[in-house]
Amino acid sequence: KIEQKRYAYTAAVAVADRFYKLFLSTPPESRALDIWAISAVTDLFIAEGENEKALSVLEGSLDRARSAAQDQTPENLRYLAAALKKTGRAASASGDLKGAMAAWREGLSIARNLEIRMKTSESRNNLAIMLDDTAEAFFASGDLAQASKHWHESLEIRRETAALSQTVENLRAVSVSLINNGD
Repeated sequence: KIEQKRYAYTAAVAVADRFYKLFLSTPPESRALDIWAISAVTDLFIAEGENEKALSVLEGSLDRARSAAQDQTPENLRYLAAALKKTGRAASASGDLKGAMAAWREGLSIARNLEIRMKTSESRNNLAIMLDDTAEAFFASGDLAQASKHWHESLEIRRETAALSQTVENLRAVSVSLINNGD
């Protein structure tokens, strides 16, 4: 079973590399991929230490997401926040904490605005995730007070969510937030 997973992962990395070559050969205006497809590929690149490839793919996605978000619809704003989150991850993995922080702060601002507008469990969860990512960047840059502040806010959101619905997923999220707050 482990051997099958290793083979599947190796095959997925090979497909991601083929995707990247095709991506580069396609004119930017024709690259109409959604963030979820790009997310899967960039996750593999980041896991393999191919952060420049991940950032290259994400750059066009981020431009399209910004353009689409001009209409201020929740769907397009979520798309932009997701692209910023992924860009922050790739920047952080490549050692660019300043770039990661900029992406995560912008994504956090969008997540806060969406939570105010939507007031759904999904928007609250997305806000908590962006708070965690931003806290990680603060932590990595040595700003422990800001990291703690963001992790604490995320914990409060996750506790409120778990109090409303005690699912395994919500309780696990509280557990992770408690661990983060203990760092």
